[in-house]
Amino acid sequence: MGPLQPSGARSLGLIALWLALAAACSTGQSVVGGGADVGVVNDLGADAFDAPDVPAAPDVPSGCRADGDCAGNEMGLRVCDASSGRCVACLPSRDTCPSDQHCAAGTNVCVAGCHDDQGCAVASGADAGAVDGGLGGDRGRCNAATNTCVQCVVDDHCPAGTRCAGNQCVPGCDAARACPAGLTCCGGGCVDT
Repeated sequence: MGPLQPSGARSLGLIALWLALAAACSTGQSVVGGGADVGVVNDLGADAFDAPDVPAAPDVPSGCRADGDCAGNEMGLRVCDASSGRCVACLPSRDTCPSDQHCAAGTNVCVAGCHDDQGCAVASGADAGAVDGGLGGDRGRCNAATNTCVQCVVDDHCPAGTRCAGNQCVPGCDAARACPAGLTCCGGGCVDT
């Protein structure tokens, strides 16, 4: 007995499929995943290329484990949020925003407002003394809790004989905050005895 011969209908369907594939390839058309369906009917009566074309998903920076995994993406997301496995613009826990901006919690984007002292412009020279009577009127300290530039955050940011109150250097002294040379702390103020 010789080899099995396919049925006539099946043979015609396979030949038609082969011819359609050959024609698509010779014209440079994509056969797999591209172009319109060729419309070849197999011996079961179904379209030989039933799957619809699905566009590729856009590249979304994800699946990161370290910042290096985010390098070079076109969206500029350079920091890896390892807890979610996604590339983000910044993380509040290690703020990589410019100094005059800070990383907004929840959105992980840089927004206006300082996150360190470098983000605050410091008044200098005669202008500083003219504003506050010589108490150090610069706004060169960043209050990281409010992301605003202030004159002081702690007493050590103020000159001798002044204290930080409400983010302003105000006259005052105590055992921890001495007066300038030649003055004595008396009743919370510096006096010449």
